[in-house]
Amino acid sequence: MAANLIMSILKGKCPRCRSGNLFENPNPYIFKDLFKMPEHCSKCGKLLMPQPRFFDGSMYINYAFSVAIVITVFTASNVLFEKPNVTYMILAAIGGAILFAPYSIRLTRTIWASIFWKYDPKAVEKFDTGKYEP
Repeated sequence: MAANLIMSILKGKCPRCRSGNLFENPNPYIFKDLFKMPEHCSKCGKLLMPQPRFFDGSMYINYAFSVAIVITVFTASNVLFEKPNVTYMILAAIGGAILFAPYSIRLTRTIWASIFWKYDPKAVEKFDTGKYEP
C-alpha cells in the first residue's frame, strides 16, 4: 500500500482514488499550466480546491525540498572534488533548485493533499454509481 501511495504522489494522482490526474497537464515544465488543476477529479469526483488558498501549506514542504537539494549539491561537491570552488557550488545549488522547482511545486501540492484527503479504494465505484461525496 505504501508503494502505491508513493507512486500516486510521484505521478500527481488524486489522493482519494489514486487514479485521476491532480493537474490538467501532466508535464510540470509547461509553465502556463503549472498550477492549473481541474475543479473535480475526473475519476472519483473529489473537489480538488476545497477552500481558497488550501495549497499554501505546501510551500513549507517545498522549502524543505529546496533546502535538501542545496545540501545534497554541497555534500556531493565536497565528496566528489578535493577542493571545490564555493562559487561553483552555490551556482550548482541554485541551478538545481531552479531546474527542480516546477516538479517540486507539483510534488509538494500532491503530498499536501495526501495528508488531508483519505484514500478510498472504492471511490471510483462510488462515483460511477452516484454515491460519492465531493
